Amino acid sequence: NQRNSRINPPIEEGRLASVHFEIEGGSGKDALGVVEANNLFLGIESSHHALGSDWNFARVEFEMYQRFKTFYKRRLIPNVLDVKINAGSFVGEMPIQRNGSLDAALGLYGPFGVFKTKTFTPYEGASYTSLYAEHNFRSIPLEAIGWNGAGKKGLSIIAFGGVGKTWESTKQQAFIQELPGHLLSPTNGLHSEIGVSLSNIFSLIRFDLAYRLDTAGFYPGISLSRIF
Repeated sequence: NQRNSRINPPIEEGRLASVHFEIEGGSGKDALGVVEANNLFLGIESSHHALGSDWNFARVEFEMYQRFKTFYKRRLIPNVLDVKINAGSFVGEMPIQRNGSLDAALGLYGPFGVFKTKTFTPYEGASYTSLYAEHNFRSIPLEAIGWNGAGKKGLSIIAFGGVGKTWESTKQQAFIQELPGHLLSPTNGLHSEIGVSLSNIFSLIRFDLAYRLDTAGFYPGISLSRIF
């Protein structure tokens, strides 16, 4: 989409050589929030002049998905809380092209683990952290107001929220100041949002209504239903 796309930002010139170590385990991470996810990822990258690199730095990435059973545990499908934590940081002098990011929604489409009130362009930073959480109350709230058939239809009420922040190093801030326009997208403070969803519409669609707390505004959206 040309209207919403940006040109690629410049990178810091030089030779980058590094070694990268990753460890990951679990499942459900790539299911876009349709099913339960329990996954852990840790990545470490190191760059040094001894490798022929123009930069000395080390950076670490961490990502965790976890589900917790909460209420009505005796039911076949109990209430659950899904959490995603994403974080990264560095030491040394890291070039801007090795920055991390916090994902944004693709227009109206915002699956679990992205900011639903930030569209298309992700946040970027040398250091970053975010927390996403959503609690699936299943059909309990709908049954409480008298809609006894909501459970048979598979409908669910979901409350969700997200908070995150990015940081740039002093050297990177000076580099960013020289860039034309707004080619990079830091949070410039704390991004925070909350919302509510009606899931399993026609057993396929989830409708989200998110509200951004740090910059007031409502954002409707859609995603795939939470099945399990």
